[in-house]
Amino acid sequence: MKSQDVSNVRVAWIIPSMARGFAWQGLLEEFASIFPDSMVFTGLQPMDWSKDNVDFNLNVVGITRFITIGKNNSNYERGIIIPPFNILFHLLKFFPDVILAYGFSIWTVIVLLLKPFTRWRVIIVYEGSSPTVDARESKCRVCGRKLIRKFSDAFITNSKSGKSYLVQFLKAKKELVFVRPYLVPDIKNMSEKKVDVKKLLKDEKRPVFLYVGLIIKRKGLKFLIESFAALKRKGYDDFTLVIAGEGPQRLELESMVEEVGIEKQVKWIGWVDYSSLGCFFNSSDIFVFPTFEDTWGLVVLEAMAFGKPVLCSELAGAMEMVQNGENGFIFNPALDKPEELSEILRRFIDNPNLVKRMGEKSKQLASSHTPKTVANNLKYIIEFVLGLRDGGSEVFSEYHQRER
Repeated sequence: MKSQDVSNVRVAWIIPSMARGFAWQGLLEEFASIFPDSMVFTGLQPMDWSKDNVDFNLNVVGITRFITIGKNNSNYERGIIIPPFNILFHLLKFFPDVILAYGFSIWTVIVLLLKPFTRWRVIIVYEGSSPTVDARESKCRVCGRKLIRKFSDAFITNSKSGKSYLVQFLKAKKELVFVRPYLVPDIKNMSEKKVDVKKLLKDEKRPVFLYVGLIIKRKGLKFLIESFAALKRKGYDDFTLVIAGEGPQRLELESMVEEVGIEKQVKWIGWVDYSSLGCFFNSSDIFVFPTFEDTWGLVVLEAMAFGKPVLCSELAGAMEMVQNGENGFIFNPALDKPEELSEILRRFIDNPNLVKRMGEKSKQLASSHTPKTVANNLKYIIEFVLGLRDGGSEVFSEYHQRER
């Protein structure tokens, strides 16, 4: 069945928190160009966002709070997201045809409870699977998610592991689960602000390995530093590790860097605005993502889009984007086994040609993952749930293979 005009379809995004959602901007603007009568509802937004500097309809309906109920030293905090309950009033006023609901939140439950009366279609946007986020040991959460699954019209997830959780564990129908990364690089917005990173790194030794993100235990930076220390013990010191980010673990890690004797090789940049991140990717050689747990890891695709080889933890959802030995390497971030990553780091020092070859492959692999392609993917899924397209996720997959 051919695609029909959907420009008049009213679509609501409900995303309880976008506090670190800078990368959403490009997607939402592309989406609004297809669905001009769409609205994004949130309880938290990036600090530099306002209705005047984004090109889509944004409605901040209140303040979303997070109540911690337990945490692990290396994993996500466990807790409950409490978004503003006045979302009900705003949705009924807007009255969408389709709702894109982010995750299994209280807002998702609200729209599904209203669904028999409003007849709107609900698509669950599920970032990806990880042990803490899946909460498989919580019978209450699992039961609630299975009820949400039962009354939802479709799902989209970034990763195959996300689909596995939805289909095999929550028992969603596989034809209703669409796997296609929706958290993708926004090159335009990442390159708006120019920073002279080359000047900043002019005296640093090459190759330059880059980490971008929060400096917290879950991100595995202690393991990363141990791996570089192991590299130096083997007699290698012609390298630089650039750490761009902030977080509560920074002081501890700065002390550790001095203790293991690589303070001359490590450069702390601090927090970097999203609009200037592109400059840091362009001026580095290899990107490293040593996380202990990440449902996705958009930064992996961002590095690939800027043509960088990626060294990625096997515990990140985005590891599926890395073709081991082609555009980077996948490793196990076990704290007591830094040697595996150390050997991978050594390869890039011994063979500088790897940087160019793998970087070109990364750029090629990332080229089909843009805000525009994601907006078109979502259009396809919306047409499907509205009955304007035949087939489900399998047809969707074949369609995109033909596109490429």
